[in-house]
Order: sequence, then structure tokens, then C-alpha cells
Amino acid sequence: MKSKIHPRDAKLLISLLLTSIIAIAGCVFGSRQFERYLLIVEVEEMAVHWVTFLKRNFSDFDGILRSRSVSPADQTLLDFASEAGRLVRYKMFNRDGVVVYASRSSDLGQRNLKPYFAEIVQKGGTFVKIEEEDEFGPTRTTVSEVYVPFMENGEFKGAVKVYVDVTAFAQTLRQKSTQALLAVVAFLLTLGGGCGVFIVQNIRDRNRDLREVMEAHEAASQAEAKVKALNAELEERVAERTDELKVANQRITKLNEDLEQRVIVRTAELKSAQEGLLRAERLSALGQVTATVAHELRNPLGAIRNSVFLIGEKTQDKGLDLERMLARTERNISRCDRIVNELLDYTRAKSLKPKPAPLDAWLEDVLAEQTVPEGITLYKELGTPELELAFDADHLRRAVINVFDNACQAMAEWGKKEPDRDALSLTVQTRSSGGRAELRFIDTGPGMTPEVLEKAFEPLFSTKGFGVGLGMPTIKQIMEQHGGGMEVLSEPGHGTTVVLWLPVENLQEEAA
Repeated sequence: MKSKIHPRDAKLLISLLLTSIIAIAGCVFGSRQFERYLLIVEVEEMAVHWVTFLKRNFSDFDGILRSRSVSPADQTLLDFASEAGRLVRYKMFNRDGVVVYASRSSDLGQRNLKPYFAEIVQKGGTFVKIEEEDEFGPTRTTVSEVYVPFMENGEFKGAVKVYVDVTAFAQTLRQKSTQALLAVVAFLLTLGGGCGVFIVQNIRDRNRDLREVMEAHEAASQAEAKVKALNAELEERVAERTDELKVANQRITKLNEDLEQRVIVRTAELKSAQEGLLRAERLSALGQVTATVAHELRNPLGAIRNSVFLIGEKTQDKGLDLERMLARTERNISRCDRIVNELLDYTRAKSLKPKPAPLDAWLEDVLAEQTVPEGITLYKELGTPELELAFDADHLRRAVINVFDNACQAMAEWGKKEPDRDALSLTVQTRSSGGRAELRFIDTGPGMTPEVLEKAFEPLFSTKGFGVGLGMPTIKQIMEQHGGGMEVLSEPGHGTTVVLWLPVENLQEEAA
């Protein structure tokens, strides 16, 4: 097999080459930066020594900054120090940054407006700037500008700027830096070469291992082909058995669904039959009780009513003050008589005798007969003035009065318990839509809870302290006898709306 370089090994060689190049470039950059740093340190030290020498040996260094003049002796010392310190030129600034003395007379009086003078030098810091130029002759190529502040008791008095020729030191430093850099480069090249040799040897070893792997792979491929053939045969058998099981499972699932559906239907039928039997049994028992109660109570009630009437006749104008008690007795006799009538009406439904009549006019007459309790306002919003329906006036009147009384009684009781409630009202509306005529009774009473509303149409269920709980079932029975129905919407604390509806088309056809 011909030797080839693996893509991963090629990437490794390229990475090694790039790393070497980056390392060499980094060494060159770092060497130049370190060279510059050493140069700055050397120049700063030379400038500071030069200024310190002048301050120690001048007769009046502070006077130079104030008077802008130098004595001959100090000038000689200044020239000697400049030559010994390799100074190209110098400037002396007062505290305001104005040149008061300089090696060149043309610099006198100039003000230093450089930002670093105010930000560094006037705050006591030394500032060094390295420049490579040919301004001072062909042999002076590297010049440093150094600002050395003159501080006294932490106060800035002035500064000295010197231009130092560091060409010789820079060249020496560059030579040493170059030698060190060449040594590092040689080391990196040697290291890279060694790594390259190692990688090449590794490629050879890998190619040998690869040949062995290819031979093993070929043998494994043959074995794999045999295994695939066996797996295909096995999968075919499994697929056949899976299809058979799937068909059987579908049949079982369908049978289970049919069985569940039959159970649901039978359960619903049994539940409906049970509820019907319970309802029939309850109505049968209620009918027997009603017959007994009607027979046992009506005669005594008639006798009591007659006796109360006679007592009233006998005691009239006698000053015995029995009128209120007799009236209360008469009202309670009427209540008992009404309960007996409700029981008889519910258990022995009478056939209807519908007659055509204008719905709004008839309802207006019925409402005019009713007494509205004190504190409750009745609003009438009759919206079907031209609608004429055929209905049993007596039965429908009983349903309307029952709904009217229930609403007034609920609001009256609520008003006693919570006298601070807003004004209570009962709104009676009529309207025709969707093929039916509606009588809507909207009160602002206490409303009903969902639990009470759910049981409202059950016979013998009542939340009042009196009555037998047949008011709502009787109303519903009357409306259903007319081919209509009854709907109740209620929410605790937000009143109740009762809707009695009649089918407009059916009743109109019947009347025709």
C-alpha cells in the first residue's frame, strides 16, 4: 500500500508550522518591546542622574527657574555635564510650562502645551519618549526625550527636558537582542524539525497498522454479509408473525370497542329506566299522599274559614281589635289551600284549553293584578304588541304568578337580611325570536348557587321555610304541556333570570 498522509496528520503539520511562525513572530515582537523597555529605563536613569547632578552642583538651581539666567560657572558645569551625559540639547521649564532656559535660544519663552506635560510631568511623573531620527547628524539615530520634574515638598516647581543620544546603547542592545532571538528561532526550528520527524515516523507506523485493519475489515465484511442474510430471513419471518398478530389485535380491539359501546348504551338505558321508575314511584306516592291530604284537609279548612268569617261578623264593631289576627288566619288558610291545589295540579295534570289572545295585553292584565312588595320596583318591557298566540290562560297565568311570587319573595327576604343593598327590581320582558315567544323575568335578588339550581326542578325540593317544593316543577310541567319550556339562569349575588317560552309557529297553527 502506498504511503499517504492522513488529513488529520496534514492538519497537525500545518498547525505545527503556523505555531512556529506565530512563536517566531511573537519572539520578534516581544524582543523589540523588551528592547524598547530597557532603552526607556536606561534613558530615564541617565536623565534623572543628570538632573540630580545639576541640582547638587549648581550654585542656585532654583534661581535659574526664577531669573532665567545662569552664572558662567554654572554654564561651564552645565556644558560639562551635557557632554558627559551624551545630551544633545536641553530645556528648563518653570511651573507654568514656559521655557526659561535652553541650550538653544530659539526655544526660550515657548510654552509646553502637550497633554502629557500637564497630566504626568506637573503631577511629579517622569515622561520618556523614544524617537529614531537623523536631525542631529548621520551618527545620531536614536534620541530620547526625557521630562524630569523638580518637586519641593510635594509641590511642582519646574521641569527639565533633556534630549539624550542613546545610539550606542541602542545598537548594543539590538545586537544582544538579535543574538537571543536567533537562538530562540534556532531552538524553535529544531523543535519543529523533531516534531516533524516524529509525525513522519508516526505516519509510517499508522499505515502499517492501517493495512492490518483493512485485512481484518475485509474478513469482517464477509462475516457481516452472512449475518445480514440470516437477519433478512429472520426479519421476514418476524414480519409475517407481526402481521398475523396485528390482524388478531385489530379484531380483539374491535370486539372490545363493540362491547364497551354496548355496555355504555345498556348502562344509559338502565339509568334512564331507573330514573323513570323512581320518578313514577315518587309521583305515585305523591298522588296517593295528595289525595289523602286533599280529602283530610279541605273539609277542616272550609270549616275553619267559615268559623273565622262568623267570628269576624260577630266581633265587628265590638272594639276587640281582632281584625289583624283574623286576617292573618285567613291568609294562612289561603296558603294551605294553595298548597293543596299545587299538589293536586302537579299529580293530576289537566288537559289544556288553548285560546288565541294577544300575549302582551294578557300579560299586562296579569301583572296589574299582582301586589309588588315595598322596596321592589317593577319594570315592564313588553316587546311583542302584535303577537297573538293560542294558550291556556289559566295554566299560563298560574305559571307567571308563581315565577312573579318567587322573585318577589326572594328579594324581600334578601332586603330584610341586607338592608344596605341597592334598589331591588323585577323586570318583565317579552320578545319573539328564533321561532319562539319568550317571557323573561329578571330580578336583582340573591341568586342561586349551582347546587340549588341543579335541584330546582326536583319535586318536593325547596329552600323556603314554607311550601312543599312543587312551584318550579309545576311551572316546567305547564310550559312543556304548551310545547315550550323553562330556562333558569342564576349567579349568587347577581340575581336570577327565568325564561318561559312558547313555540310561536306551532301554537299559531293550532289556533288557526
